[in-house]
Amino acid sequence: MKRPWQLALGLAAALALPLAAHAQSVLPPPRVNRVLMEPYAGAFFDAGRDAGPDFGNAGVLAGVRLGYLATPRLRVLGDLGYAQANRVAEAIVPGGHRAPIDARNFLATAGLELEAVPGQVSGTFSLLGGVLWRSQELRSMSGENRDGYVTEGLLVPGVALRTALTSRADLRLGVSDYIALGDARHNPALTLGISFR
Repeated sequence: MKRPWQLALGLAAALALPLAAHAQSVLPPPRVNRVLMEPYAGAFFDAGRDAGPDFGNAGVLAGVRLGYLATPRLRVLGDLGYAQANRVAEAIVPGGHRAPIDARNFLATAGLELEAVPGQVSGTFSLLGGVLWRSQELRSMSGENRDGYVTEGLLVPGVALRTALTSRADLRLGVSDYIALGDARHNPALTLGISFR
């Protein structure tokens, strides 16, 4: 014959199991963090303002993207970046010498990213628009602006591969083209970033 405490324990277990199962069924699903932040860095191939695209004018690009997961496959993105490239063009200075011109670019864009190939490793397409603040400086004249800061419109199509590192972090390898709308100047970029959410 079972002791009273054994009977009580068995009865409690028999009642607790269906109650726990019912509670589990009515609990809301785990909260999905829809906001992401992605620091990134990479290469920026500056076309210059006086020449066509030239992959010899490679510079650096760094920035941060902020995003919002509007649907499981669509993200709204905002992007702030800075790119610098050396010797994007040359100028004739007094004495007939050629002085290299370096470029500094501040970039602010926003747009959409679509996950076209979902999965653990996903493929995405993005299209962003925004503005570029650009300064070109004569290196031989210690930072003298050639024409001050110029504001131009930007259109930035891109493709990327995302792979999940953890449930809260993705690694993103992206290729973009920063198209300056004033003269349709193409400035390709290759970036690597980590998305946290």
